Amino acid sequence: MNDEKSRSKALKISVCVSGVESAALKGEGKNQVEVVGEGIDAVELTRRLRKNVAYAELVSVAEVKKEAAPAAKVVAPAAKVVTPNPQPTVVWTYAPPYDGFPQYPVYERRCYEEGGWNEELTRSVFQPINVEIIVGITRAVGNPNQLRWHYEKKECYSVKSAYRLLVNGVVPHLQARPVGTKSYKSKSWRFVWHTSVPPKVRLLAWRACRDSLPTYSNLQKRGMSTAGACPYRGTELEDLLHMLLRCHFPRLVWALSHLLPWTVISNVQSDPEAWFRGLYRSLDAAEFNQALIISWFLLGACNRLLFENYSISPQELIERVWCMESNLWQKGRAVQELEDGLKLIMVLVLILWV
Repeated sequence: MNDEKSRSKALKISVCVSGVESAALKGEGKNQVEVVGEGIDAVELTRRLRKNVAYAELVSVAEVKKEAAPAAKVVAPAAKVVTPNPQPTVVWTYAPPYDGFPQYPVYERRCYEEGGWNEELTRSVFQPINVEIIVGITRAVGNPNQLRWHYEKKECYSVKSAYRLLVNGVVPHLQARPVGTKSYKSKSWRFVWHTSVPPKVRLLAWRACRDSLPTYSNLQKRGMSTAGACPYRGTELEDLLHMLLRCHFPRLVWALSHLLPWTVISNVQSDPEAWFRGLYRSLDAAEFNQALIISWFLLGACNRLLFENYSISPQELIERVWCMESNLWQKGRAVQELEDGLKLIMVLVLILWV
């Protein structure tokens, strides 16, 4: 009797797990399943199992290897098997990856239905550590996945929105860099940005104050292998103050400009920002604008000598500075005349209106 039960158990296991590549199913009673006949695949086997057997106990592949007498070739079932009582139903579509792998029930229903997660079903299938993560996922049924920026009402990302979050500290784990914040918009930088020079000159002066221009010394600080020598003499290291003051060429230019006394030119500080601030305090507005323009032409002449092998004399450079100043004066005068004309027109309109 025990042999019969053992043989029946083994046959039943062989049917449910291996899929029985060639077999026909006949159910006798509620708890008995036998294999007879030939020429039926796993899908047909599943269909007949649902039709003829009210309840079937299925076990995992590991239990098959342990209890079945003859070792059978394991073939994954092509369809899920659903029984009235699904709790003991455990079906593997592949061999367990390692011993002790949890055997989860198989259901025909999905864990996500009717626009939300079935939490009871999800908790019975997945481990507790993963349930909260799964339930927290919002799915759009029938729609493609989209990235949404939940910090805005329209849920659309923009650089402006991210910048505002960083500056205002809305996101606690992100810290904004000081560049572009209020510290760089304070009065300390107005001596550069509020000058009456072309924007390219103002930008270069601001970068010079921060010592962020790509001179040889700065490139070497960033780990780049460069020659590092001054393009005029080739004996000293090229840094910003050397290009503007220490080299013989800029000294001749400053001497021809008659802006700075020789003592100021010879006593050069090591900080570019301190140098420009000193010029701002010691010169009036027009002279400071001329000093910024001279600095712009000095750096341009150095680059042209380095990359184009074109040299310019100090007198020619000063003449170009005067030419730019003349053009700026003419443009400023034209703008002033236009503003005066508009003011006069507004006054006449008001008089006629009254």
